Amino acid sequence: MTTPLSRRPNAPVSATDRVLALDVLRGWAVGGMLVVNFGYFSQQGLAPRAGADALGRPLVQLLADGKFWTLFAVLFGIGFAMQLERATTRGAAFAPVYVRRLLILFLIGLVHALLHPLEILHRYALLGLLLLPLRTVSTRALITVGIAALVAPPVLYGLAVGQPPEIAESARVYSEAGLPELLSHNLARFRRDAIDIRVLAPFPYFVLGVYLGRRGRLQALTDGGGLAHARWWLLGLGVGLQAAILALVVAAPAMVPTMARPLMLTLLDVGNALVGLFYAAVIVLMLKHARWQRRLSGLASVGRMALSNYLLQTAVATTLLYGYGAGLHGRLGIVTGLPLVGLIFLVQVVASRWWIARFRFGPAEWLWRSATYGCPQPLRLER
Repeated sequence: MTTPLSRRPNAPVSATDRVLALDVLRGWAVGGMLVVNFGYFSQQGLAPRAGADALGRPLVQLLADGKFWTLFAVLFGIGFAMQLERATTRGAAFAPVYVRRLLILFLIGLVHALLHPLEILHRYALLGLLLLPLRTVSTRALITVGIAALVAPPVLYGLAVGQPPEIAESARVYSEAGLPELLSHNLARFRRDAIDIRVLAPFPYFVLGVYLGRRGRLQALTDGGGLAHARWWLLGLGVGLQAAILALVVAAPAMVPTMARPLMLTLLDVGNALVGLFYAAVIVLMLKHARWQRRLSGLASVGRMALSNYLLQTAVATTLLYGYGAGLHGRLGIVTGLPLVGLIFLVQVVASRWWIARFRFGPAEWLWRSATYGCPQPLRLER
């Protein structure tokens, strides 16, 4: 008798084994990253924003900027814990498959960096390797590592920090340059910024995800236990911490010693993560109701092919904005670009629902899994 794919050792997870809340959260994070990245792509290298974008920027900072990569980092850690548990249940070797997954993700990230030099995939792949030694440690040790990882970037900040790009040159390249020059420019930026110690910033949120993903805690999370009250604390503390730091840095920068600035960035990340977790808490609570499960099913489809959608967003945004494409760089900002962002994401929701109704994985996910397992994975759904 043939063993079902989802029960074979080292096989990828099947659709029936997925956790709806995690797929919806990934879809939400993909949409949020489009809002943030589109503003970055459309304005990078330009002078400070004016008009509606000057007013909209603080709101984006408080409610969107940094919230979604931290949320993705927590989900990455949860995914690690779930993959480890499933491999243990099946009696399969975990580390070889996991390392191959990260190697392929790293290579995808390197290619993606040609269009998006501040991309996160390669960072997640490298930092994900640091989770392997933690798979058997106690909860207390895990918490200790998470706190140490949170403190490490400010302590090590002065050792290796990338230099900011030439603003005028970046603006010219993104507005006017053809594709070869743009790729060369982005490659130089990527190589320069690769040594920035801030690349360690996602790791404590990986550890938080592992903590949440361990048996018992993930079930409590997806059941919504305790989240009704915690969500408002997460929002209040997250927004309050960000507002205090930004007010200090913007209104009284002279009061912030140079040595303390890395700590300010880390605390800002903590505020970002708290707001990201607020979004997660709200969504998990909404999913306790059947009608919201139906309404948010489109986000679940986006989340099931999060890698494909993330890469597609970069391709579409850069083609619309940069000089080798439609050349809208500098003409659309955070606020003025929102209708276009909404349209792009709506198309992704519709397309993702169509795709997932017919195929097991998104295109990029299929390539990733096939390369990881060393053979083409079944793609079409059986009918």
